[in-house]
Amino acid sequence: MLNILYPTDFSSHSKEGLEYAINLTNLIGGRMHIVFVTSDDCSDGEIQMKKLLSGLSMLNTTDNLISTEVIRGRLIPKLKAYVKRHDIDFITMATLGNKDLENIVFGSITKKVATKLSVPLMAIPEDVRSFDKTEKIVLALDNKILEHESTFLLAKHIAGVLGLQIDIIHFVSSHEYDLPVDPFIAEYLGESLGEIIVENSDNFLKGIESYCSKNNVGLIMMVKRPSGCLKNLLHFSNTTQEIANADLPLMILPESE
Repeated sequence: MLNILYPTDFSSHSKEGLEYAINLTNLIGGRMHIVFVTSDDCSDGEIQMKKLLSGLSMLNTTDNLISTEVIRGRLIPKLKAYVKRHDIDFITMATLGNKDLENIVFGSITKKVATKLSVPLMAIPEDVRSFDKTEKIVLALDNKILEHESTFLLAKHIAGVLGLQIDIIHFVSSHEYDLPVDPFIAEYLGESLGEIIVENSDNFLKGIESYCSKNNVGLIMMVKRPSGCLKNLLHFSNTTQEIANADLPLMILPESE
C-alpha cells in the first residue's frame, strides 16, 4: 500500500486539491496522510483539522485509513522527518497561480518542498479534473541517459493499478544530434510503456499542450536530476514558459542516485 502525504494549510484551494488527492488514493489503494505544519500554537490547527476530517468521510470510499497530524515547527525539516518516519512514497500538493508551468512548479511552498525533499511530488493545479477520467499518462523526456530503473517504479505502479500505459514524448530540437530518447527506457518501463512519440520541434511546450488536449491526458510526469535545480526539471531550457493545459497535475520524479 502506497503512503501518500498531503500537506495542507486549510485554504480553499488546498481543500480542493485534497479532494483530488483522496480520489487518487482511493483509485490506487493508498493510505492518505494529511499534515498541517505551523510555527504558531497548534491549538487552532487541531480545531481546523477536526473540521476538515468531518468533511472527508464521504470522500474516502474505500477501507483505506486517513492519518492526520498537526505539527509545530519549520515546514521543510518537519516534512522530511515525517516522510522518513512514515515511509512516504510520494507527496501531493495543491498549487495556486496563473496557468503556467512556472507557477505550478516554482511557486512558493511547492517549490521548496520539491527542491528540498527527495521523494516524488505531484503538483495539483486549480480546477483539475477527476483522475478517474484519465485515459493517458505522459512522461516528458529529453535524450539524456537515465541511470536508474528505480526512478520509474512509482510511475509503473500507478499506471499498473489504473490499467493505463505511459506514453513517452519528446520533441527534437534543431541542435540535437544524439538518439532522441534513452534506449533503455523501454526496458525500464516494461509493460507500462505505451507509445513513444518523437517529433521535430523547437517548441516543446506547444507540442505537449497539443498532444495532451487531443489525447485526454490526465497526468504529466517529468524527471528531476539529483544534482539539478527545478529550472532544469524537464531537462529543457524553456520550462518557465506558459503551458496552456496546466490544469493537469504534474508529477516530479526524482532521478534515483
